[in-house]
Amino acid sequence: MAFDIREHLGKLTPSKRRGFYHCPVCGSKNFGIQSLTGAYRCHSNQCDNADIREAIAPMETDGNTPESATRTVLPPKAKAKPVIIKDLPTLGALPEEREYPFKRRAGTKTITYYKYGDGHSVKRTDSKKGKDILPYHKPDLESGTGEVMGKGDRPWDAYRIDEALEFAAGKFVAVLEGEKCVEAMRWIGIPSITFNGSAWTAKDFSRAIAKLKGTIEGLIIIPDHDEPGYKKSDKLLENCAKHGFRVWCLTR
Repeated sequence: MAFDIREHLGKLTPSKRRGFYHCPVCGSKNFGIQSLTGAYRCHSNQCDNADIREAIAPMETDGNTPESATRTVLPPKAKAKPVIIKDLPTLGALPEEREYPFKRRAGTKTITYYKYGDGHSVKRTDSKKGKDILPYHKPDLESGTGEVMGKGDRPWDAYRIDEALEFAAGKFVAVLEGEKCVEAMRWIGIPSITFNGSAWTAKDFSRAIAKLKGTIEGLIIIPDHDEPGYKKSDKLLENCAKHGFRVWCLTR
């Protein structure tokens, strides 16, 4: 039997807006569910649907059979040991002149456009009702066609990673949650990066570390002080250890 989120509404916390709930992954109050079709989406952080389903019904499969009854249980793998940092880390520094994301006003709304490169961008809308963050991509870079909503098929680089490579060589780079936080750090002259969306993955980390390693000394993670933030920092710490990449984490 296929998963239908409408059968699990009792597990969700309703928001003030009709048809909206607290996201079971990131906790935002902008998680919408279509009553007719059962389609669902986190409008704040674009949490992955697989993670949402896992958070709501972690032991269910399409056949209603617990996963533990259908798979072989393997012993846990030994975690990689973190790389020891003997000296205090030094952050890179941006030049005095630097570009900032384009912003425009639309009535009471503020719309900000964050460019990731390779035809990828994020449109953030802030209003009295909250925030709405949407990814866009260009399906064909050569044809010059316009942007389409969605992440597309090409992998996304970390936000501002090229700038970090240019101005933090031999030093550490800050990792924050969200483009807005990265821009706040850039405003005080510190090169920083983030990953698109809320469902940061091992593939995202491995891709970024492959580009940074050999040029950047390491990462300093500054997570959001909530459970999703701690989980992301733990995943990134584990991935850095796996790749032998230096990392600090400013946490609880």
